[in-house]
Amino acid sequence: MALAKWRELVGQQADRGCAKVTFYPGRETLPVLIAQLKSARNAWVAWPAMIEEGARSRLKDVPIDRMLFLDPQSCFLPAFAAAYDAPAIKFAEGIRDATKSADSAHISVRWFDGPIFSVILADPRDETGWARIEIPIPYHPSKARPSLRFGKRDYPGLFRVLTDAYIAMWEKSREPRKSG
Repeated sequence: MALAKWRELVGQQADRGCAKVTFYPGRETLPVLIAQLKSARNAWVAWPAMIEEGARSRLKDVPIDRMLFLDPQSCFLPAFAAAYDAPAIKFAEGIRDATKSADSAHISVRWFDGPIFSVILADPRDETGWARIEIPIPYHPSKARPSLRFGKRDYPGLFRVLTDAYIAMWEKSREPRKSG
């Protein structure tokens, strides 16, 4: 999408003085995932990986319907692993372990072979939906990456762009192979 279109989608609300975006300077300022999703009925998430075991163990406690991860066989994996300061093997293991945890929690998982960004779309089909986007800063510690959260009502055009992108990624992704 052209930069001018993004400016149009975001700038309309900002120009009217009704910009409603919550800024989190890093993960340490974010509420835990369960708290973020406590009022959501369902959510779609996309993450390059989910290395944190603590987060994986709580998946059954959150209303996530869909999880999209980087394909552990993707040619992009080494670059993502390096950007997250993790060995590629550990990064791929994190994806596979998160996939197993999600499967145990009855969450649909797909693996995407392409660049992927961290996003949560809460209640994507409802007017009360909201999105949280982590700003990817390569070679910057994961915990220090800023995030933005906004409501669908406040930025319907931008929310639609993210939802459409998620759906396209989902359709172009593959189901993980079941193993052992």
